[in-house]
Amino acid sequence: MGVVEVWRESSGFWRWRYIESAQGGGAPLELLSNEVYESREEALKAAMTAYPGVPVLELDRPPDSPAPEPHGRDGVARMATPLVAAGVTLAVAALYARRRRRRHSG
Repeated sequence: MGVVEVWRESSGFWRWRYIESAQGGGAPLELLSNEVYESREEALKAAMTAYPGVPVLELDRPPDSPAPEPHGRDGVARMATPLVAAGVTLAVAALYARRRRRRHSG
């Protein structure tokens, strides 16, 4: 038996799909709703009418969409952290070398 998934698209409209596990090594069956719906309730009603008695799951994002970044960090923030750490390390190393040269030259 399959399952019906319902979710909200980035456009704000709702969709559903029926999915069933692969049988005998084949590809899973996936049937996407041919309409979009203005509300969650409309999408649920259409899905339950099309597949009565089939379990319905509400997804927090469209299927196959990328997962949100943890803690809201984007790619720039992920790249900036190691760059800042490297910059601080180089600055400390330069100050240490400068201080060391002053001690040995005086």
